Amino acid sequence: MLQAVHSSGKLVLLMKQSRDEIDNLRGGAFYCPHCEERVMIRSGPRTVPHFAHYRRSTCVHNEGEGGYHENGKIQLYQWLKKQGYDTTLEEYVPSIQQRPDVLVRSKTHTLAFEYQCASLSLTEWQRRTTGFKRAGIIPIWIRGATSLGKRKRMTQALSSLDQAFFYQLPRSPSITLYAYCSDTERFILHQHPYPLSSTRALTTVSSHKLHSLSLSTLLTFTRPLHVESYFHSIVLSRKKWRSMRPNQNPNSKENQWFQWLYLKGYHPSLLPSICCIPVLEHEWGEPNYVWQSRLVLDELDPIQIGGVYSYFHSNKKKTGVIHYMDVLCRLKIFERVEGGYVKRKPIVFPECVPHAYEQDEALNNKLCIALF
Repeated sequence: MLQAVHSSGKLVLLMKQSRDEIDNLRGGAFYCPHCEERVMIRSGPRTVPHFAHYRRSTCVHNEGEGGYHENGKIQLYQWLKKQGYDTTLEEYVPSIQQRPDVLVRSKTHTLAFEYQCASLSLTEWQRRTTGFKRAGIIPIWIRGATSLGKRKRMTQALSSLDQAFFYQLPRSPSITLYAYCSDTERFILHQHPYPLSSTRALTTVSSHKLHSLSLSTLLTFTRPLHVESYFHSIVLSRKKWRSMRPNQNPNSKENQWFQWLYLKGYHPSLLPSICCIPVLEHEWGEPNYVWQSRLVLDELDPIQIGGVYSYFHSNKKKTGVIHYMDVLCRLKIFERVEGGYVKRKPIVFPECVPHAYEQDEALNNKLCIALF
């Protein structure tokens, strides 16, 4: 952390001190503003001056993020300050007992920038997010770029925490994960996520120099979707799901899905093609083919022609269900009416594997028109 409380009660921000002043401060006693534990000064030729907890600290804010994180906080603070915003570093918000990395006040909103480089439990992330919202503060979570998993072609490895960082601000047309690299001073934006598994997704990526962006531009930027290459990657992923096998983790959602499918008397190779349709706007946690096949087999297939499916009476409360049903409407399988969707055509199950791939190919051609 960049500031701590001196034994005199004064809050000391090290980034505003000269090297000689920091050396003079080393003899004093400093305490964490959060837990009130004793902390030490760390400073050197290659180290951003900051305060650190001792090894046996139990403070929940002792995340050990180091110079990469401290540099990033300072860079973001200075970037926002230069734009004329009322900006503070590590300001304590007493009503929720939280201290965001950078707090920004504009004429209409208060924003909390959290630059998260270390690991963080989803429970703690949710607690902090809820706290900010309760205080009327909009949280802007920014992932440390080096904390993200490997990228392969158009796909990105994403942990559960990374997935939680995808969100859509009111003025932004796209779901976005904001990442920042303090070494290169660049923002990396991941957009248009399409989950392929519980840990990997297709995303579009754009990189921006910090000082080439304003805050407004950052929060509203959307990279245009290259339809052909993106759809080609989706088609390839659709081919793979039919030949999938259970993985080594018996508790994974994919393996639970295999068990459920087995008990239903089905195999992925003979499921209807509509069980794996690209839907970009849905909650994270499981691949499209998992929740879509459950929806099709449990709820949509049993409906008679002319029967009505009401999403609001469904147990599957996913944001993507409405978008999925809208695609089925474009495919003329359902028709949207007030209060639900009327079934107009039967759902066709392939009789053999070659028939399944023919069905996939036919659906791919229709989807390219229906979706894009």
